[in-house]
Amino acid sequence: MIEQVVHLYDRFMVTTWPWVAGLGFQTIAGMLVAFALLERFFPAEKGQPWSAYFLNLRITAIYVVASSVWGGFAGASIAWAGAWLGLGLIDLRFSAGGSLGLQVAAGFLSVVIADFFYYWFHRTQHTFPALWAQHKVHHLDEHLNTSTAMRHHWLEELFRIPFLAIPIAVLFKLDPGPAGLFGLLFAAWGYFIHANLRLELGPLTALLGGPQVHRIHHSRLEEHYDKNFAAFFPMWDILFGTYHRPRAGEFPPTGIEGERVDTAREAAVIPFRIWLRPVIRWLEARHAAVLGPLRNWLGVVKK
Repeated sequence: MIEQVVHLYDRFMVTTWPWVAGLGFQTIAGMLVAFALLERFFPAEKGQPWSAYFLNLRITAIYVVASSVWGGFAGASIAWAGAWLGLGLIDLRFSAGGSLGLQVAAGFLSVVIADFFYYWFHRTQHTFPALWAQHKVHHLDEHLNTSTAMRHHWLEELFRIPFLAIPIAVLFKLDPGPAGLFGLLFAAWGYFIHANLRLELGPLTALLGGPQVHRIHHSRLEEHYDKNFAAFFPMWDILFGTYHRPRAGEFPPTGIEGERVDTAREAAVIPFRIWLRPVIRWLEARHAAVLGPLRNWLGVVKK
C-alpha cells in the first residue's frame, strides 16, 4: 500500500511540479512534518485540532491520485499546443555551462515568470464563479496550516493546464536552475506560506510572500477579500492593485464565513453541487419526483 502511494505521488510530481519531482515522497513528507511541529511552538492560531490536518490529508490524497491522471492530459495538451503554436517562442536560457550564480539567476527568473502566471490564474479563480466553485475547497479550511498547501479539489490541476502549463511552455524556454535547490525551495514554499506560524517578515514583507501575507489571502474578514494572490512575490499584487500589507500583529481568522466542509467526500462534490444549482432549481419547479434521488446523490444543496 505504501509503495502504491509513493508511486502515485511521484507520478503526480513528475507531471505537475517537475522541479519538485526529484526530491521524493519522503523529503516532501518530512517537510510537512517539520512545519507541523513548528506550528505547535509558534502558532498564529493556538490550539488547532489535529483533525484539521487529517481532513486535509484525506482531501490531498484524492487530489494527488486525480492529478497523476491529469498529468498525462497535460503532456498531451502541451504537445498539441506545441504542434499548433510552437514551444518556447521566447528563449530565456542563459545559464548552460555557466557559474552557479548564473544558474541561480536563471532559476530565479523561472520562478518569477511562473509566479506571474500563477497570480493571474489564482485571481481568475476568485473572479469567475465557475472557477471559484472548485477553488473554494482550498479556502474552506477554517484552521489554516501547513497541510492546507495541498488541500485542493481533485480538478485543480486540470484547470491549471490552460492557464499555467500551456502558456508557459508555448511562450518560454527556461533554464530550471540548480534542480535540487529550486526543487527544495518550490516544495517548501507552499508549506511555508500556509503554515500556522506567527511570523512577520518586517521589511521583507513587500518583497517575499510569507505566512502572514498569505493568511490575509485566506482571511474570512471582508476587508481582506481578493487580496494577496501571488505565491512568491507580492510585487505582482502591488503592481496590479491587489496587495494588502498586513499590519503588525495582524493574523485574522481564516475560512469562509458561514460555510465549512467536514469530510473528503463533501469536498469532492462541492463544485458539482454549485454547478448544478440551476438544474436543481429547474427540477424543483417542474419535476419534483426526479429531484429527490438527485439530491441524495449530490447532498443537500445550500442556497
